[in-house]
Amino acid sequence: MLIKLENANLKYMEGTPFEAVAIEDVSFELRKGEAIGIIGPTGSGKSSLGQVLTALIQPDAGILTIDDKKVGAELQTGNVYKHVSFLFQKPEAQLFEANVFDEVAFGPRNLGLTEAKVEDSVKEALAIVDLDFKAYSRRSPFNLSGGEMRRVGIASVLALKSKAFVMDEPTAGLDAQSRRRIISFLKSLKGKDTSLVLISHDIDEVLEVCDSLIVLNEGRIVLKTAVKDVLKHASFMKGLGLNLPENYALASKLIDCGWAIKSLTKDSLMQALEKRMSG
Repeated sequence: MLIKLENANLKYMEGTPFEAVAIEDVSFELRKGEAIGIIGPTGSGKSSLGQVLTALIQPDAGILTIDDKKVGAELQTGNVYKHVSFLFQKPEAQLFEANVFDEVAFGPRNLGLTEAKVEDSVKEALAIVDLDFKAYSRRSPFNLSGGEMRRVGIASVLALKSKAFVMDEPTAGLDAQSRRRIISFLKSLKGKDTSLVLISHDIDEVLEVCDSLIVLNEGRIVLKTAVKDVLKHASFMKGLGLNLPENYALASKLIDCGWAIKSLTKDSLMQALEKRMSG
């Protein structure tokens, strides 16, 4: 098991009038090559869970195991990043280096890679987020647009090439082209050794990328399901304010009518429609 969290609890400002439950009795498992989406209403504990899974926040109770090593006992908290990387909601807020190259290279250098391998990692990561290496590598990240800064922040996480990525709203604020590049990269992880936890308010995005999803509400896991079975839980999710994309309902009805649709995604639906129209 790559990540295993057992019976975790976390409260903020405990013992004060502002005490709030972030996560309550949450257990979670992520296997090698698995892609799991985490969704839920605003304030349900999604971001807190993501940071607990990467040891950025220590829970009040519970056991976190990464790569079969108990965090805090067999694996030091400061070394978790070598196994699992976390992308914050606003990665541009964590930028600090003088130029884009050094910003993206910071993680690989800390891993002890040779400078040649560091440069390869930087080039690959910048390409994924659609930033030209020659045009951007020596520019100050603080002189970029907001969207460009966001992409540099994402690239600095991707450059680590970790065994698992925990990403909190990775496409928020990106233009359509950059969003598709990130989504394509996340989908390319499937079938490989890299694992993914995708935290998002965009259900369509999660359903496109992930194999399974969990739903959080008020800090607790209230639903676990495979993406292929998500329509069975549409009413329950709607009660939480989580509406499935319209194309899922349409694709399901077309399948019932005998249409050959490989999956319930928007791309698969469009392919089926094009084939019917051309035939």
